[in-house]
Amino acid sequence: MNPGSENRTLVVLGNDRAYTAWQVYEYRSARHNKFWKIRLSGKSTESMTAIERWWGKLGTSGLRKTSIFHSAVRAQTAMQQLIDMKVRKGYTRVDDEIDTEKPTGRLHGGEAMDERNFLERLRAKVKKQWGAR
Repeated sequence: MNPGSENRTLVVLGNDRAYTAWQVYEYRSARHNKFWKIRLSGKSTESMTAIERWWGKLGTSGLRKTSIFHSAVRAQTAMQQLIDMKVRKGYTRVDDEIDTEKPTGRLHGGEAMDERNFLERLRAKVKKQWGAR
């Protein structure tokens, strides 16, 4: 069994928002000290599931990216493929982190990540990708 392939239970954090624990990986070598985190997130009132990724050099706030899926099964499959790819590249799983507050860090546009920003970006991305339904 690959590291990171274990199933994770969802942790509910209010407003019907649910996250899995961050799965934390690191890549350390003579030239690199990098982290990579991944988790699933979703809202029980919506059918969409998101994969959140967070990466960068250790000691920095790093970058974040969210990918949206209309099926939890597809999101879990894509997440496992991303984990397998990182493990093949030499990343090792170091820990799990459970957020007790809203996600921190910065989005690509520089705005602070909070619940409203996340949901607005999620809706805009789904509308762009799938059209208004």
